[in-house]
Amino acid sequence: MMIIFNILMLLLAGWLLQRRLKVYDYVLNHLTLFSFIWLFIIIGVQLAYPGKVDDSSVILYYGCFFTYLFGSSILKMPKYEVAKQRYYNFNTLNVIVFLLLILGLIANYDLLNKVVFNFSSLEAWVSMRTKQEFEEVDESNIFKALFQRSYLIYIPLALFCVKNKKMSKIIFVGLIVAGIMISSLRFTRAPFLQLLIMLLISYVYIYRIMIPVRTIVISVLVTIGVFAASQLLLLGDNASLNDVTEEINLYLFGGLYVFQDITDGKYLDSNSYDIGYYTFDAFNYILKKIGLIDTYPSYVREWSDRLTTNTYSFLDAFALDFGIIGALLGSMIIGLFSDYCYRLVKQNYNNLFNIIFYGYICYFNVFVFANNEFIRFPVLLTVVILLIINFFTKKITYE
Repeated sequence: MMIIFNILMLLLAGWLLQRRLKVYDYVLNHLTLFSFIWLFIIIGVQLAYPGKVDDSSVILYYGCFFTYLFGSSILKMPKYEVAKQRYYNFNTLNVIVFLLLILGLIANYDLLNKVVFNFSSLEAWVSMRTKQEFEEVDESNIFKALFQRSYLIYIPLALFCVKNKKMSKIIFVGLIVAGIMISSLRFTRAPFLQLLIMLLISYVYIYRIMIPVRTIVISVLVTIGVFAASQLLLLGDNASLNDVTEEINLYLFGGLYVFQDITDGKYLDSNSYDIGYYTFDAFNYILKKIGLIDTYPSYVREWSDRLTTNTYSFLDAFALDFGIIGALLGSMIIGLFSDYCYRLVKQNYNNLFNIIFYGYICYFNVFVFANNEFIRFPVLLTVVILLIINFFTKKITYE
Protein backbone atom coordinates (compact mmCIF):
# COMPACT_ATOMS: atom_id res chain seq x y z
CA MET A 1 0.00 0.00 0.00
CA MET A 2 2.79 2.43 0.88
CA ILE A 3 4.49 1.66 -2.42
CA ILE A 4 1.44 2.90 -4.30
CA PHE A 5 1.20 5.91 -1.97
CA ASN A 6 4.84 6.83 -2.62
CA ILE A 7 4.39 6.55 -6.37
CA LEU A 8 1.29 8.76 -6.30
CA MET A 9 3.03 11.36 -4.12
CA LEU A 10 6.08 11.45 -6.40
CA LEU A 11 3.90 11.85 -9.48
CA LEU A 12 1.94 14.66 -7.83
CA ALA A 13 5.17 16.33 -6.66
CA GLY A 14 6.65 16.09 -10.16
CA TRP A 15 3.55 17.62 -11.76
CA LEU A 16 3.38 20.52 -9.31
CA LEU A 17 7.13 21.15 -9.57
CA GLN A 18 6.98 21.24 -13.35
CA ARG A 19 4.34 23.94 -13.17
CA ARG A 20 6.16 26.09 -10.61
CA LEU A 21 9.66 25.79 -12.06
CA LYS A 22 8.54 27.69 -15.16
CA VAL A 23 8.87 30.98 -13.24
CA TYR A 24 12.58 30.46 -12.51
CA ASP A 25 15.28 31.51 -14.94
CA TYR A 26 17.67 28.71 -13.96
CA VAL A 27 17.10 25.09 -13.05
CA LEU A 28 19.65 25.35 -10.26
CA ASN A 29 17.59 27.05 -7.56
CA HIS A 30 16.37 26.51 -4.00
CA LEU A 31 13.20 24.70 -5.03
CA THR A 32 14.89 22.08 -7.20
CA LEU A 33 17.61 21.53 -4.60
CA PHE A 34 15.15 21.14 -1.73
CA SER A 35 12.79 18.96 -3.76
CA PHE A 36 15.51 16.60 -4.95
CA ILE A 37 17.05 16.23 -1.49
CA TRP A 38 13.82 15.98 0.50
CA LEU A 39 12.06 13.52 -1.82
CA PHE A 40 15.25 11.45 -2.03
CA ILE A 41 15.44 11.37 1.78
CA ILE A 42 11.77 10.37 2.11
CA ILE A 43 12.26 7.39 -0.18
CA GLY A 44 15.72 6.61 1.21
CA VAL A 45 14.67 6.42 4.86
CA GLN A 46 12.04 3.82 3.97
CA LEU A 47 14.63 1.74 2.11
CA ALA A 48 17.38 2.18 4.69
CA TYR A 49 15.14 1.21 7.61
CA PRO A 50 12.53 -1.11 6.06
CA GLY A 51 9.45 -1.71 8.18
CA LYS A 52 10.64 0.72 10.87
CA VAL A 53 9.22 3.99 9.52
CA ASP A 54 5.61 4.68 10.51
CA ASP A 55 3.16 5.40 7.72
CA SER A 56 2.03 8.52 9.59
CA SER A 57 5.59 9.84 9.56
CA VAL A 58 5.92 9.31 5.81
CA ILE A 59 2.63 11.14 5.27
CA LEU A 60 3.91 14.02 7.41
CA TYR A 61 7.17 14.22 5.44
CA TYR A 62 5.25 14.49 2.18
CA GLY A 63 2.94 17.01 3.83
CA CYS A 64 5.95 19.17 4.74
CA PHE A 65 7.16 18.96 1.16
CA PHE A 66 3.84 20.20 -0.20
CA THR A 67 3.58 23.02 2.35
CA TYR A 68 7.13 24.06 1.42
CA LEU A 69 6.11 23.99 -2.24
CA PHE A 70 3.04 26.06 -1.41
CA GLY A 71 5.21 28.61 0.40
CA SER A 72 7.50 28.75 -2.63
CA SER A 73 4.53 29.42 -4.91
CA ILE A 74 2.96 32.41 -3.12
CA LEU A 75 5.13 35.17 -4.58
CA LYS A 76 4.65 36.35 -8.13
CA MET A 77 7.95 36.52 -9.99
CA PRO A 78 8.74 39.53 -12.20
CA LYS A 79 8.90 38.52 -15.85
CA TYR A 80 11.64 40.93 -16.76
CA GLU A 81 14.49 42.62 -14.98
CA VAL A 82 13.39 46.18 -14.32
CA ALA A 83 15.62 46.97 -11.36
CA LYS A 84 18.39 49.52 -11.18
CA GLN A 85 21.82 48.90 -12.61
CA ARG A 86 24.54 48.78 -9.98
CA TYR A 87 28.26 49.33 -10.27
CA TYR A 88 30.92 48.40 -7.77
CA ASN A 89 34.26 49.92 -6.93
CA PHE A 90 36.53 47.07 -7.98
CA ASN A 91 39.58 48.46 -6.21
CA THR A 92 37.68 48.35 -2.93
CA LEU A 93 36.24 44.97 -3.85
CA ASN A 94 39.71 43.48 -4.40
CA VAL A 95 40.92 44.89 -1.09
CA ILE A 96 37.94 43.36 0.71
CA VAL A 97 38.55 39.97 -0.94
CA PHE A 98 42.10 39.79 0.39
CA LEU A 99 41.09 41.29 3.73
CA LEU A 100 38.49 38.54 4.16
CA LEU A 101 41.13 35.97 3.19
CA ILE A 102 43.48 37.27 5.89
CA LEU A 103 40.71 37.46 8.49
CA GLY A 104 39.68 33.92 7.61
CA LEU A 105 43.24 32.67 8.08
CA ILE A 106 43.46 34.43 11.46
CA ALA A 107 40.09 33.03 12.57
CA ASN A 108 41.28 29.53 11.65
CA TYR A 109 44.82 29.94 12.98
CA ASP A 110 44.40 27.37 15.75
CA LEU A 111 43.22 24.75 13.28
CA LEU A 112 45.87 25.69 10.73
CA ASN A 113 48.55 25.37 13.38
CA LYS A 114 47.27 21.98 14.49
CA VAL A 115 46.54 20.46 11.08
CA VAL A 116 48.67 22.22 8.44
CA PHE A 117 51.70 23.77 10.13
CA ASN A 118 52.33 20.64 12.22
CA PHE A 119 51.08 18.06 9.75
CA SER A 120 52.68 14.67 10.34
CA SER A 121 50.47 12.16 8.53
CA LEU A 122 46.99 11.55 7.22
CA GLU A 123 46.46 9.00 9.98
CA ALA A 124 47.25 11.60 12.64
CA TRP A 125 44.78 14.04 11.08
CA VAL A 126 42.06 11.38 11.03
CA SER A 127 42.90 10.47 14.62
CA MET A 128 42.38 14.07 15.73
CA ARG A 129 38.96 14.01 14.09
CA THR A 130 37.91 10.70 15.66
CA LYS A 131 39.07 11.91 19.08
CA GLN A 132 36.97 15.04 18.58
CA GLU A 133 39.93 17.36 18.99
CA PHE A 134 38.39 19.77 16.53
CA GLU A 135 35.85 21.86 18.37
CA GLU A 136 32.90 23.20 16.46
CA VAL A 137 32.62 26.92 15.65
CA ASP A 138 32.75 28.81 18.92
CA GLU A 139 29.82 31.16 18.54
CA SER A 140 30.69 32.88 21.81
CA ASN A 141 33.63 34.30 19.85
CA ILE A 142 32.03 36.75 17.41
CA PHE A 143 35.23 37.12 15.40
CA LYS A 144 35.45 33.38 14.72
CA ALA A 145 31.74 33.12 14.00
CA LEU A 146 32.08 35.91 11.45
CA PHE A 147 35.24 34.90 9.63
CA GLN A 148 35.89 31.16 10.01
CA ARG A 149 34.06 30.62 6.73
CA SER A 150 34.88 33.93 5.10
CA TYR A 151 35.77 32.02 1.91
CA LEU A 152 32.03 31.70 1.30
CA ILE A 153 31.97 35.47 0.75
CA TYR A 154 35.35 36.27 -0.77
CA ILE A 155 35.20 33.54 -3.42
CA PRO A 156 31.94 34.85 -5.00
CA LEU A 157 33.34 38.39 -4.76
CA ALA A 158 36.50 37.23 -6.51
CA LEU A 159 34.46 35.42 -9.16
CA PHE A 160 32.64 38.68 -9.86
CA CYS A 161 36.01 40.43 -10.26
CA VAL A 162 37.21 37.71 -12.64
CA LYS A 163 34.09 38.08 -14.77
CA ASN A 164 34.77 41.80 -15.09
CA LYS A 165 38.49 41.20 -15.75
CA LYS A 166 39.52 42.89 -12.52
CA MET A 167 41.30 39.83 -11.10
CA SER A 168 43.47 37.18 -12.75
CA LYS A 169 42.22 33.61 -12.98
CA ILE A 170 45.43 32.37 -11.33
CA ILE A 171 44.72 34.41 -8.20
CA PHE A 172 41.13 33.17 -8.26
CA VAL A 173 42.28 29.55 -8.38
CA GLY A 174 44.58 30.27 -5.44
CA LEU A 175 41.61 31.66 -3.48
CA ILE A 176 39.61 28.52 -4.22
CA VAL A 177 42.50 26.32 -3.06
CA ALA A 178 42.66 28.34 0.17
CA GLY A 179 38.90 27.93 0.61
CA ILE A 180 39.08 24.17 0.07
CA MET A 181 41.94 23.88 2.52
CA ILE A 182 40.14 25.87 5.25
CA SER A 183 36.84 24.07 4.68
CA SER A 184 38.61 20.72 5.10
CA LEU A 185 40.51 21.47 8.31
CA ARG A 186 37.98 19.84 10.64
CA PHE A 187 37.70 16.75 8.45
CA THR A 188 33.93 17.24 8.17
CA ARG A 189 31.80 17.18 5.05
CA ALA A 190 29.41 20.10 5.60
CA PRO A 191 31.88 22.99 5.00
CA PHE A 192 33.14 21.42 1.77
CA LEU A 193 29.56 20.83 0.58
CA GLN A 194 28.70 24.44 1.40
CA LEU A 195 31.70 25.71 -0.57
CA LEU A 196 30.75 23.57 -3.57
CA ILE A 197 27.16 24.85 -3.57
CA MET A 198 28.28 28.47 -3.18
CA LEU A 199 30.61 28.04 -6.18
CA LEU A 200 27.86 26.58 -8.36
CA ILE A 201 25.25 29.16 -7.39
CA SER A 202 27.68 32.07 -7.72
CA TYR A 203 28.84 30.88 -11.13
CA VAL A 204 25.30 30.46 -12.47
CA TYR A 205 23.88 33.74 -11.18
CA ILE A 206 26.92 35.96 -11.67
CA TYR A 207 27.63 34.77 -15.19
CA ARG A 208 23.91 34.24 -15.86
CA ILE A 209 24.33 30.99 -17.75
CA MET A 210 22.73 27.58 -17.68
CA ILE A 211 25.06 25.17 -15.96
CA PRO A 212 25.41 21.87 -17.86
CA VAL A 213 23.73 18.83 -16.35
CA ARG A 214 27.08 17.09 -16.66
CA THR A 215 28.63 19.61 -14.27
CA ILE A 216 25.87 19.03 -11.71
CA VAL A 217 26.26 15.25 -12.01
CA ILE A 218 30.03 15.54 -11.58
CA SER A 219 29.51 17.74 -8.50
CA VAL A 220 27.16 15.17 -6.99
CA LEU A 221 29.61 12.35 -7.71
CA VAL A 222 32.50 14.35 -6.21
CA THR A 223 30.46 14.97 -3.08
CA ILE A 224 29.56 11.28 -2.76
CA GLY A 225 33.16 10.29 -3.37
CA VAL A 226 34.49 12.71 -0.75
CA PHE A 227 31.94 11.46 1.76
CA ALA A 228 32.69 7.79 1.12
CA ALA A 229 36.47 8.29 1.21
CA SER A 230 36.35 10.31 4.42
CA GLN A 231 34.07 7.75 6.03
CA LEU A 232 36.43 4.92 5.13
CA LEU A 233 39.30 6.81 6.73
CA LEU A 234 37.26 7.52 9.88
CA LEU A 235 36.16 3.90 10.25
CA GLY A 236 39.70 2.59 9.87
CA ASP A 237 41.36 -0.30 8.05
CA ASN A 238 38.86 -2.87 9.28
CA ALA A 239 35.87 -1.04 7.83
CA SER A 240 33.63 -3.14 5.63
CA LEU A 241 31.16 -2.14 2.95
CA ASN A 242 28.34 -2.75 5.43
CA ASP A 243 29.96 -0.36 7.91
CA VAL A 244 30.20 2.38 5.29
CA THR A 245 26.61 1.76 4.16
CA GLU A 246 25.38 1.94 7.75
CA GLU A 247 27.20 5.23 8.32
CA ILE A 248 25.82 6.72 5.12
CA ASN A 249 22.29 5.64 6.08
CA LEU A 250 22.75 7.15 9.52
CA TYR A 251 24.03 10.44 8.15
CA LEU A 252 21.52 10.85 5.33
CA PHE A 253 18.40 9.19 6.66
CA GLY A 254 18.92 9.06 10.43
CA GLY A 255 17.30 12.45 10.93
CA LEU A 256 13.93 11.40 9.50
CA TYR A 257 14.09 8.02 11.23
CA VAL A 258 14.60 9.46 14.72
CA PHE A 259 12.05 12.22 14.03
CA GLN A 260 9.42 9.58 14.67
CA ASP A 261 10.05 10.03 18.38
CA ILE A 262 8.43 13.45 18.03
CA THR A 263 5.50 12.13 16.00
CA ASP A 264 5.07 9.52 18.75
CA GLY A 265 4.78 12.32 21.30
CA LYS A 266 8.25 12.00 22.84
CA TYR A 267 9.04 15.71 23.12
CA LEU A 268 12.07 17.07 24.91
CA ASP A 269 11.27 18.81 28.14
CA SER A 270 12.62 22.35 27.82
CA ASN A 271 10.98 23.73 30.95
CA SER A 272 14.33 23.81 32.73
CA TYR A 273 15.58 26.60 30.45
CA ASP A 274 14.91 30.31 30.87
CA ILE A 275 13.48 30.27 27.34
CA GLY A 276 12.29 26.94 26.02
CA TYR A 277 12.06 27.51 22.28
CA TYR A 278 14.45 25.67 19.96
CA THR A 279 13.19 27.55 16.89
CA PHE A 280 14.43 30.94 18.15
CA ASP A 281 18.05 29.84 18.49
CA ALA A 282 19.47 33.04 16.96
CA PHE A 283 17.43 35.35 19.19
CA ASN A 284 18.08 33.23 22.27
CA TYR A 285 21.80 33.66 21.62
CA ILE A 286 21.40 37.44 21.50
CA LEU A 287 19.28 37.50 24.65
CA LYS A 288 21.93 35.51 26.48
CA LYS A 289 24.75 37.76 25.25
CA ILE A 290 22.99 40.88 26.57
CA GLY A 291 22.24 39.15 29.87
CA LEU A 292 18.45 38.86 29.70
CA ILE A 293 18.56 35.06 30.00
CA ASP A 294 21.10 32.54 31.26
CA THR A 295 20.03 29.31 29.55
CA TYR A 296 18.21 28.21 26.42
CA PRO A 297 17.91 24.90 24.50
CA SER A 298 21.13 23.77 22.87
CA TYR A 299 21.32 23.49 19.11
CA VAL A 300 23.33 20.27 19.55
CA ARG A 301 21.04 17.63 21.02
CA GLU A 302 20.36 13.92 21.10
CA TRP A 303 16.73 13.38 21.95
CA SER A 304 16.08 10.00 20.35
CA ASP A 305 16.44 6.49 21.75
CA ARG A 306 16.27 4.98 18.28
CA LEU A 307 19.71 5.96 16.99
CA THR A 308 22.72 7.96 18.10
CA THR A 309 22.96 10.59 15.40
CA ASN A 310 23.87 14.25 15.02
CA THR A 311 21.44 14.84 12.16
CA TYR A 312 17.93 15.95 13.06
CA SER A 313 16.46 17.30 9.81
CA PHE A 314 15.14 20.85 9.55
CA LEU A 315 11.81 19.83 11.08
CA ASP A 316 12.74 18.90 14.63
CA ALA A 317 13.03 22.40 16.11
CA PHE A 318 9.64 23.39 14.68
CA ALA A 319 8.00 20.21 15.94
CA LEU A 320 9.67 20.29 19.36
CA ASP A 321 8.27 23.79 19.90
CA PHE A 322 4.92 23.69 18.12
CA GLY A 323 4.12 20.07 17.34
CA ILE A 324 3.12 18.68 13.97
CA ILE A 325 1.45 21.96 12.98
CA GLY A 326 4.79 23.66 13.63
CA ALA A 327 6.54 21.29 11.22
CA LEU A 328 4.01 22.03 8.47
CA LEU A 329 3.93 25.81 8.99
CA GLY A 330 7.70 25.96 9.44
CA SER A 331 8.15 24.22 6.08
CA MET A 332 5.85 26.73 4.41
CA ILE A 333 7.67 29.71 5.95
CA ILE A 334 11.06 28.41 4.82
CA GLY A 335 9.69 27.87 1.31
CA LEU A 336 8.32 31.42 1.27
CA PHE A 337 11.55 32.93 2.63
CA SER A 338 13.72 31.02 0.14
CA ASP A 339 11.50 32.14 -2.72
CA TYR A 340 11.68 35.74 -1.50
CA CYS A 341 15.50 35.57 -1.57
CA TYR A 342 15.36 34.26 -5.14
CA ARG A 343 12.95 37.06 -6.06
CA LEU A 344 15.48 39.63 -4.82
CA VAL A 345 18.07 38.11 -7.14
CA LYS A 346 15.70 38.03 -10.11
CA GLN A 347 14.69 41.64 -9.57
CA ASN A 348 18.30 42.72 -9.94
CA TYR A 349 20.99 40.32 -11.13
CA ASN A 350 23.48 43.13 -10.68
CA ASN A 351 23.14 43.10 -6.90
CA LEU A 352 26.08 40.90 -6.05
CA PHE A 353 25.25 40.55 -2.37
CA ASN A 354 21.75 39.24 -2.94
CA ILE A 355 23.37 36.51 -5.03
CA ILE A 356 25.84 35.65 -2.28
CA PHE A 357 23.12 35.41 0.36
CA TYR A 358 21.00 33.34 -2.00
CA GLY A 359 23.92 30.92 -2.24
CA TYR A 360 23.68 30.50 1.53
CA ILE A 361 19.94 29.90 1.22
CA CYS A 362 20.50 27.21 -1.40
CA TYR A 363 22.98 25.46 0.90
CA PHE A 364 20.48 25.61 3.75
CA ASN A 365 17.93 23.98 1.44
CA VAL A 366 20.34 21.18 0.61
CA PHE A 367 21.19 20.54 4.25
CA VAL A 368 17.55 20.13 5.35
CA PHE A 369 18.14 16.42 5.91
CA ALA A 370 20.68 17.19 8.64
CA ASN A 371 19.58 20.26 10.60
CA ASN A 372 17.93 23.68 10.40
CA GLU A 373 20.47 26.32 9.43
CA PHE A 374 17.77 28.95 8.91
CA ILE A 375 17.34 29.51 12.66
CA ARG A 376 21.02 29.93 13.50
CA PHE A 377 22.75 33.07 14.74
CA PRO A 378 25.42 32.93 11.95
CA VAL A 379 22.62 33.76 9.47
CA LEU A 380 22.18 37.16 11.14
CA LEU A 381 25.95 37.66 11.16
CA THR A 382 26.11 36.89 7.45
CA VAL A 383 23.44 39.49 6.70
CA VAL A 384 25.33 42.10 8.74
CA ILE A 385 28.69 41.48 7.08
CA LEU A 386 27.15 41.49 3.59
CA LEU A 387 25.41 44.81 4.27
CA ILE A 388 28.67 46.32 5.49
CA ILE A 389 30.64 45.12 2.45
CA ASN A 390 27.88 46.28 0.13
CA PHE A 391 28.02 49.75 1.65
CA PHE A 392 31.77 50.10 1.12
CA THR A 393 31.91 48.63 -2.40
CA LYS A 394 28.86 50.20 -4.04
CA LYS A 395 30.05 52.88 -6.42
CA ILE A 396 26.92 54.30 -8.01
CA THR A 397 23.34 53.39 -8.70
CA TYR A 398 21.22 54.87 -11.42
CA GLU A 399 18.11 54.18 -13.43
